[in-house]
Amino acid sequence: KVCVWAVVVGLLYLAYVIRIPENPPGYYVDESALSYNAYLVAETGAGERGEKFPLFFPVYTGPFTQYANPTEIYLLAVLFKVFGPGITIARLFAAAWIFAACLLLGLLVRRVSGSGWIGALVGGFALVTPWLFEVSRLVLETFFYPTAVVLLLWAVYRVSLKEKWGLIDISAITFALVLLTYSYTIGRLLGPMLAGGLLLFATGRRRIFSIASVWAAFALTLIPLAVCALQHPELTDRFRAVSYFKSGVSFKRIAVTFAARFFEELNPITMLIAGDINPRHHLPAGLGCFYIGVFALSAIGAALVILRHRKDRWWLYVLFGAVVSIVPGAMTNDHFHTLRMIAY
Repeated sequence: KVCVWAVVVGLLYLAYVIRIPENPPGYYVDESALSYNAYLVAETGAGERGEKFPLFFPVYTGPFTQYANPTEIYLLAVLFKVFGPGITIARLFAAAWIFAACLLLGLLVRRVSGSGWIGALVGGFALVTPWLFEVSRLVLETFFYPTAVVLLLWAVYRVSLKEKWGLIDISAITFALVLLTYSYTIGRLLGPMLAGGLLLFATGRRRIFSIASVWAAFALTLIPLAVCALQHPELTDRFRAVSYFKSGVSFKRIAVTFAARFFEELNPITMLIAGDINPRHHLPAGLGCFYIGVFALSAIGAALVILRHRKDRWWLYVLFGAVVSIVPGAMTNDHFHTLRMIAY
């Protein structure tokens, strides 16, 4: 039976990655930056600036210098060390992680619902959703992010069924939060917010202690980020360049702009009809990046949670995560930037 399922998954993956790397054509400069540093790490252990195993990788030069996050670069470095560098192998690798995220999501839904058909349906919807499918074709910092989100959901669901969280439970949640924080720039805000959302499970002394343990462990993992930010203030230059959060702008103006941007990101017309206007992220004139039918089912599901399961801490956490995952994208000037909204 295991062999049969392995063959089925293998064939499904082959169908999923058809026409890689011809679609999309070429290799974007951001993809090249990650891959080049991954190749250097695989060969020398250092990035393009010569620093051995850095926490963040400075890429590009002069006023355009940015800092790439470490997770995807080190994953690619392992890949290149084993198979050698190449566009095809990198694109297959990126697609494999999102493919895995969709399958893990389906398995999680199967466990939550108790129905294999519902799990297969949700996993299948995820595989063919343009939003995820298009991102799976890009070797950017987002190719691992859906997997990190699903790993966190798995870890949180497991503890939602327990009164006392063990060391493995606490470690699993902390590990997923670390991946979310260090895999993409939005995670520096989203990771701590999702950690804060664990307060929804604070229903007794044991759980409060467990949540505090997660926070303490997670806080320790943020120390290297804080030290790096102090040593390299330019780490946040990219955010300042794309955001309206700037010195000299009044708090009132920022708050009004944020509220407007937040509800713009929630606009279903943009999601279902227009999608991201950046042709790298979404096929131009290809309608939206989310299917209307799947959106309707999602909206019905959210309504049922609010009406019937609002005392269920697991489902409240899912809704909380969906809401706060909009925040990083809403803090920037770009409208419906699908990469910054990938966790949503």
